[in-house]
Amino acid sequence: MCRALVLYGCLSFVSAQALPYEEVSRAVHPLKVGVIISSSANKSNFINYERSCIVRGMARSYFLNNSDAQIRFIFEEVSDIYAMASAKAAQDLVKQSVQLAVLHLTSTQAEAAADVFSNAGIPYITSATSLNTIKPGYKGVSISSSNKTMSKIIARYFMANFQYRSIVVVPNLLNNYSDEFSELFKREIYSLDHRKHINTYPFGLENERLDDLVARIPDGAFVFAPLYNPKIGVLYNRLVRAGKKDIIFFGGNVPMNRTEFLKVSGGISEDVRALFISDWDIDHPATSKSTLEQRRAQSSIQRIVDAYCDVDGVTTHVTVAYDLMKMLMAISDDFKEGTTPKELMRMIKQSPYSTVTTGNHFSFDDDGFAYKPMYLFEMTGEKLIHLETFEPLKP
Repeated sequence: MCRALVLYGCLSFVSAQALPYEEVSRAVHPLKVGVIISSSANKSNFINYERSCIVRGMARSYFLNNSDAQIRFIFEEVSDIYAMASAKAAQDLVKQSVQLAVLHLTSTQAEAAADVFSNAGIPYITSATSLNTIKPGYKGVSISSSNKTMSKIIARYFMANFQYRSIVVVPNLLNNYSDEFSELFKREIYSLDHRKHINTYPFGLENERLDDLVARIPDGAFVFAPLYNPKIGVLYNRLVRAGKKDIIFFGGNVPMNRTEFLKVSGGISEDVRALFISDWDIDHPATSKSTLEQRRAQSSIQRIVDAYCDVDGVTTHVTVAYDLMKMLMAISDDFKEGTTPKELMRMIKQSPYSTVTTGNHFSFDDDGFAYKPMYLFEMTGEKLIHLETFEPLKP
């Protein structure tokens, strides 16, 4: 039986938080990168599976195709979605003296891990959207737009198209991402119209059944519900079953064209329109089909998916993970012994990698989140319709 960390390709499957494998670098002074991913054996949360399979595959491919292997990837698996698990994984990576961390996790998981890495002075890159993920001192960056940016766009879209509708916000107060997104959206609405009344009905509180919550939502309402699956699908389904009419159901940045949502929701009703915002357009190539297909063809993303991922097609989370890893790999040759965390963070922010999602280099706003276009979609039956493109907001 081979020993982990001795021969390339050895796999060591131990406890839920333990190291699944490590790609052993051939460089004298490699960049040690800690990666927190979901358990490879767990497909119950398919989004997390997509996130982890592409990251694993790219690390393996990088080792096989780079003779000098400037990056040494160290993996920590988490078997559940709770913040405590990702915090523990981050602590284990700190003990292993990683110099950079990759957090392609939910915002709730990424926030907990970011706390640990920030306290240890270790920079990190993530795809999370919550403001709390990027800590003071700019020790990390996110390749996604922030909840603050998305809240501004959604609030302005509401005022331009639905300002006479009543607003109902349905947050999950036990989830930092959902709570923050909801509060930021309300703040933006009040900044545009301080007289606007907003009803807030939290999801899942013990003192109120979901059917009672749904009953309080009037026909014709604009419902803002930044919830993770399956909660968002359950809420949508209850609105339809309750016979609600002329509802605008805005699910934040949760992609409601995915099977996870559609199975739980029971499909899309004409009476409850399903809208969501995305900071990339590859889920719907018709928005810029020729250039997107060209970028995908020029990249190795399809080959990586075919080799390492049991998924259908190139999904949102697969593509974001690909960009996250390629952004890191593009700066590996510039890393030297003695490179400081501050210098490493500057190198990441200035990475020359051109993304699959936009075709451009990443740039970041003052909060440390990606500065790039946003796309508004609506699900109608089985069709995904691109409604509008929003150019990056000026700082």
